[in-house]
Amino acid sequence: MTDDLQYHLFVEKDCQHCHYVERALKRVEGWEDAVIIHQAKEDGELTDFAKECGVRWIPCVKATIDGKVGRGEYSGWERMSGKWFWEQIIRMYKDKRQEP
Repeated sequence: MTDDLQYHLFVEKDCQHCHYVERALKRVEGWEDAVIIHQAKEDGELTDFAKECGVRWIPCVKATIDGKVGRGEYSGWERMSGKWFWEQIIRMYKDKRQEP
């Protein structure tokens, strides 16, 4: 079992695409357990955590497993603004947490 799997959604306050993505995420039951929403920038610069995660695009999703940043990245607001995208993320989160 992987207790420390967590998905991180990086957004910006004034980003319209980010609002679409957040709205889609929040329509999926159980999102609060699987995804943490972060502001990617402070004063126009990437936050230390966003840099640590290797954020290149906003909005984007990164995963941490046991505190280590995963290699993959989900970006592209068109794909991420669909409820089905987040249903898959939540399903992967639940499946990973139930592995022996």
